[in-house]
Amino acid sequence: MRDDRRFVLVFVFIAVVALVSMILIGKAWPQIAVATCLDADARERARGLILEGIDAALKQHTVTVFESWLKDPAEQPARAIRGLRNGISAYARARAAALNWHFPLCKPE
Repeated sequence: MRDDRRFVLVFVFIAVVALVSMILIGKAWPQIAVATCLDADARERARGLILEGIDAALKQHTVTVFESWLKDPAEQPARAIRGLRNGISAYARARAAALNWHFPLCKPE
């Protein structure tokens, strides 16, 4: 019976913590979710950083595919080719999305 009480107390404690956390996050979310704006220079700088990140991700993916080939030569190079094709496909789609991204510009005051 004693273990049942502990379980109920722990469950109630976790539920209360979760409820309080959700309330606090719910109150903070509107401040986080408020749409902001960027000036044209900042928007292009952000786009450049995004593109650099996408480039870095493809480079890292290529390293990972090659490391996998070195560790497990089974079905190679077909597996590596598939992995690189998937990576290049994701790279192309991510670049297209970044180039089409238009974060709101700030209105001049």
